[in-house]
Amino acid sequence: MSEYELTELLGQHVELLMTFFMAYVSVTSAFLAAIYLVGDSVSRFLVNIVFVLYTSAALFLIFSTFQVGGLVHAIQGEMRGVLDWHPAAVEVPWIVPATVRFLIGLMVAIYLSCIAYFFHARLGGSAHLVSRADSSP
Repeated sequence: MSEYELTELLGQHVELLMTFFMAYVSVTSAFLAAIYLVGDSVSRFLVNIVFVLYTSAALFLIFSTFQVGGLVHAIQGEMRGVLDWHPAAVEVPWIVPATVRFLIGLMVAIYLSCIAYFFHARLGGSAHLVSRADSSP
């Protein structure tokens, strides 16, 4: 690959990594808003569908982030011998894997927190808007 192609490939994969994380934040925000606003006013079947959709989307985005992070690290390794002038080629080799691990750990922690909030809200916690509105005098 030429220098241009390597630089462009790295930029595209870093951009894809950020896109996956922002999509994860969007999906998680939608899930939390749905739990908070709907509360107990929907059927159990619909709640289960929302739960399965969120879990599927979250796991897809977490695994995709892991895969793209590995590709970014591989591209960075290819750049080391060819592009000694590029900042990505001369930074310490552990930065990209450590950043990807941190990002995936953060995504898993957010996922587990959302699932805990989901079960808290479904088991009668006062965490949703409908319950508070119904209980006011």
